[in-house]
Amino acid sequence: MIIVARLALAIVLGTLFAVGGYLVGWYIAFSVPEGYPQIPLLVASAGIGGGLGSFLGWWLDLDGGSGRNRLLTLAALTLAMVAAIGGAWVGYLYGESIEGTRVWRQPTTQAILNGTVIASNIALLAWHLGVRLLHRRSGPKPAAPKTTYSEQAIMLSRRVSTEPRSSDQSGEQ
Repeated sequence: MIIVARLALAIVLGTLFAVGGYLVGWYIAFSVPEGYPQIPLLVASAGIGGGLGSFLGWWLDLDGGSGRNRLLTLAALTLAMVAAIGGAWVGYLYGESIEGTRVWRQPTTQAILNGTVIASNIALLAWHLGVRLLHRRSGPKPAAPKTTYSEQAIMLSRRVSTEPRSSDQSGEQ
């Protein structure tokens, strides 16, 4: 259940941060001089925002696990950013290849944002499941099968007969 909550939170935060990153990208793209590539700035800024939002959704402390390895956290953040920027670029390429419809009025923008959020969350879901499987806590071993009363009586009689006597019963000193 925690994985579903993390995924939902990561999708929401990833989308919000991707839109924010895309808006920041527009501001940056309009401030660069003519002749410089502006599309990669838009794609990268949306990817960085979406990757950061998805990362925060996965790494907020929902289940109380406060002991986090800094190296693993940095690796997961890097994975989220790379996957989000790659997903944004694939979304851009896909959005450029389709025509706008009534639902997809800006197919390039929507494809960039969707690609960012989908790619970063798939990568972080795979990361989270992989880390959980590799670092499983070894709990108590499974209990032995229950024995019947007759088996317990036999085991008790064997234990009693093999235990050394604590005192000499003959009375000699």
